[in-house]
Parts: sequence; structure tokens; C-alpha cells
Amino acid sequence: MYKEPEKLIKSPMDMGKFQRSEGYRKVIQFISKASATLVNTTMESELNITPEIQALMDILERLNELIDENPPFPQEPGAVRFGNKAFVGWFEKKNEFIDQKMSEIFPEAGIELEMYFKESFGNVTRIDYGTGHETNFLCFLACIDHIGYTKSYKELILAVFQRYLLLCRRLQIDYRMEPAGSHGVHSLDDFQFLCFLFGSVQMGCQNELQPSDFAIAQTVEKYADRYMFLQAIQHINNVKTGPFAEHSNTLWGVSGCQLWDKVQNGMMKMYKAEVLGKFPVMQHFYFGSILTLEPVSRMPPPKL
Repeated sequence: MYKEPEKLIKSPMDMGKFQRSEGYRKVIQFISKASATLVNTTMESELNITPEIQALMDILERLNELIDENPPFPQEPGAVRFGNKAFVGWFEKKNEFIDQKMSEIFPEAGIELEMYFKESFGNVTRIDYGTGHETNFLCFLACIDHIGYTKSYKELILAVFQRYLLLCRRLQIDYRMEPAGSHGVHSLDDFQFLCFLFGSVQMGCQNELQPSDFAIAQTVEKYADRYMFLQAIQHINNVKTGPFAEHSNTLWGVSGCQLWDKVQNGMMKMYKAEVLGKFPVMQHFYFGSILTLEPVSRMPPPKL
């Protein structure tokens, strides 16, 4: 039976239980399955947009339209830098719309899926956004995979997740959202991580660009339309000023890797350690009937 997810990680002592749980396994398994379908793709690859995928795209497009209907308030002289209060109006309408659509598309599982979807776009009180919110969207995708809604992993990432990324970047800029955590938790980017993880798979399948190339702004501009990783770098270059090595020091360090395979492996390790492995992030994680805190079930040993 599906149920409304709840927070169960109450203290750092619960983190070990989480990392041995069925919920953790399903999230990692989904990342692996989705990453495998990104081999030899670009952002220009032909996609099979099924009605199931289109339904999710339509939701995200409507959330984008809601920004137009709830434009940022004019910034008053001397006002704080972050947090345009118009985000509150957008957030409330977003929740109403998602409640409606989840019950339509997922009449049984909607009560469980809507929580992950609604939590994917930031915190309405602090008007901030970070990797924990991004992880909620990943959990939504992992849940619809579990219930068999679609097995179009490539389209889930290159169409649905890509649209989500663009929407969240617009939210960050239009509503001047603050990064959640002291420094985006992991210091790769102030807001997001998975675009680098999935994007590194694409980069590892081409021979034209080396990791050192993404630190060169002109190269990024030339190839950003083709690769998710470079789109993320382009966004950083557009919103930050100064030398890349200073405003994105961790990414600058990544650019020193010789091989994309090493970047890809490093991204997975970093996501496990700096996002899924950090209590300040995972204390906000929700558990339901799909992503549970129960220990991983072990297969019975084969009969001899």
C-alpha cells in the first residue's frame, strides 16, 4: 500500500541505517541504470517522447508558465540580496497543481510520489535550493521507475531531468534563491550536482574534449548545446564573475583529471559521500513504501 512519505532520519546515528537500506539501494540502482543509457548520447540525440514522458514534460512546462504568472517583486533599494517573496506565491500554486496532476497520472501512487515532486523545487520559508531538493526529483524518477510507469531511462534524463534543470535554474535567477547549505554542501556548484554526474557519462563517450577543456570559457560556449556537463559549466560562467579557478575551485580541480572515466567515477563517489552521506542533507529525506529505511533484503543462498 502506498502512503505519504515521512522523515525518518532523526540523528547522524541513522545515516548508517540509511546507507544499508532498500531506499538507498534503489536510488543508486536508478542512477546506474539511467547512466548506462546515456552512453554515446548528446543533448541533440533523437529521443522517443512517449505519452508518459510527455505528461511529465507538460507538468514542468506548466510550472515554468507559473513563473510568468508570478513574476518577481521589484527589488527595493537596500533590500537583502537573496529571496524574492514572489516565490511564495509560485510555490503555493505549484503545490496545488502537482497535487492535481499526481492524482490524475498516478491514481494509486500519487499520495507517495507527490511529496518527492513537490519537495524538488526549494524551501518556501528560506527561499533556498540545493542538492537535497535535486535529490527529491531523482527519488521521484526512481519511484516511477519502480512502479513501472516508464522504462525510457534515456528520455527521463535527457528530456525530463533536463527540463527540470532548466526550470530550477530559472527559479534560482528570477527569485534570487539562496544556495541551501553553507556552500552548496559539496562546492561543485552552489545548487546542483546530478547534471555533472550524468553529464560526465556523455563526456566520457566522446574523444574531442578532455577534462581540461571545460575550464576554457570559449570551448564551453562552443559545445554547451551538446553536453549536459558543459551546459552546467556555461550556467556557472553566466552567473558568476572572476576567474573560474576562484569561483569554482572544486570543479577547477576536476578539470585536472586526465580521463573522463576518472571524472565519472569521482562524481559517483562524491555524490554518495557529499550528498547521500551527509546528515544535514539527508535529515530532510522522505521514506514511504517504495523508498524505505528497511535493510536491503538479501536473496536466499542457492540450493546445492
